[in-house]
Amino acid sequence: MPELIVKHLDSFILIAAFMPDARDIRLEHEVCKRFLDRVLEHEPNTKLRISITALGEVLVEFLRRKIPEEASLRKLWEFVRKMGKRFEPYSPKLKGTASNIHEALGSIGHCCNDMESAQADASMLAYAMVDPAAITVYTVDRHLLSCRKVQEAVQQFREDHNLEKLRIKPIP
Repeated sequence: MPELIVKHLDSFILIAAFMPDARDIRLEHEVCKRFLDRVLEHEPNTKLRISITALGEVLVEFLRRKIPEEASLRKLWEFVRKMGKRFEPYSPKLKGTASNIHEALGSIGHCCNDMESAQADASMLAYAMVDPAAITVYTVDRHLLSCRKVQEAVQQFREDHNLEKLRIKPIP
C-alpha cells in the first residue's frame, strides 16, 4: 500500500458537515460534506487527522447544540467507520520531533493578536506543525487562511525543524 497523504482537519469541517446550524447550511455545509465524501470515495491514499483539541470542540458543539436526535452523530460515526484507519484522532507523542509541541504552541499562539484569544485554533495548528507526515491543514476559518503572520509562524517552525512545508488551505 502506498504511503498515505496526511491532511489535518479543523473542527468546523466536521461540525458543518454533520450538524450544521442555519448559518452552516447557508455557507459551508455542502462544501464540507462534499470534501469529506470526496476523500472517502475518491482519495484512498489520504488520511485525515484531527487533533484531540479539535475533536473535543466537535463533541462540545454536539452537547452545546443539544441535537434533538442522534442522526447527526450516527452520520459522523458512519463516516469514521467507513474511513477506517484513514481517519485518526491525533495527539503527538511527546518525544522526538513531536516534543516541540510546546514550542509550536507558543509560536503560533502568540504570532498575532487574534491567535492570543484563539487557543483552540492555536492548539490544532500546533499539532499539525509538529506532525512530520502532515502536508495540509484544511479549514474554513478566514483568519487562519488569510493572516500572513500565522502562515509565517507555521513555515518558520517547519523550516527550523527540517519538516516539509505545511499549507493552510480552504476546502477545495
